[in-house]
Amino acid sequence: MRKRAATIIMMVGIALALAAGLGVFAMARQAKADRTAQVPQVLVVMASRDIPDGSAVTADGLTMQAFPTDFVPHGAIASPDDAIGKFTTTQITKGQIVLSNQLSETLRAGNLSLSVPAGMEAVALPMTDLMSSNGAIKAGDHVDILLTIDLVEIKLDTAEGAATPPDAGANVKNPVTQTTLQNVEVLAVGEAASDSGDGGSSATTAGSTNNAAKGAVIVSVNPQDALVLKYAKDSGGVVDLALRAPGDTQPVTTDPVTIDRLFGRFNFQRPGPLP
Repeated sequence: MRKRAATIIMMVGIALALAAGLGVFAMARQAKADRTAQVPQVLVVMASRDIPDGSAVTADGLTMQAFPTDFVPHGAIASPDDAIGKFTTTQITKGQIVLSNQLSETLRAGNLSLSVPAGMEAVALPMTDLMSSNGAIKAGDHVDILLTIDLVEIKLDTAEGAATPPDAGANVKNPVTQTTLQNVEVLAVGEAASDSGDGGSSATTAGSTNNAAKGAVIVSVNPQDALVLKYAKDSGGVVDLALRAPGDTQPVTTDPVTIDRLFGRFNFQRPGPLP
């Protein structure tokens, strides 16, 4: 009788232990599900295999994966259609989120002409600004072109009704800085020809008498904008490149900056006349 009672008690204990274990497992599973549900996620495009630099992106190299919204990098591709048919500008490893600045509409090739889109032209800018000379700008990036140029003040001779520039010896400077071309694609960055020879064009520092440049940033622009860059260099302007964030194609409107605007905005005080 006692043996039977002990067996019953043991079986009841095992049943209670199993029930408790199942309860804990269910609670843990529910807690995990709750934690997952609380983290907002979004679908992003990832590489399903290694995609070499300079390769065409195909559907079999991509996969869609859920990723926490707060940790999605800027420029992440949201649809495979935005990547398929484009060319990689860098190596993309398996499991890596595909970013817009890793892709280009054109193939980067040893023959630069193959990288120029139809209707566009490749123009070389000297690597005189810090962004390009320090390697911060790469092929496939998009940049805004900032230009500082000296505008000559024209004096109107009211007596004769003619406009005349200031005296040559007056050394009048009136620099103005403005954003010119925007969202310009960089085709290549690297060494440029050191000398173009007589009558040819060369990648020279704007306003410099040196006819050589250690390197050039080659950008893709339409024929009219190519003339804008040509004029900016030949007129002695100073060109700088402002690097855009991946996927940022929004045009911006900026006001030209002059010495008067700086004085007004930052409350500079003009120095008084020397005694």
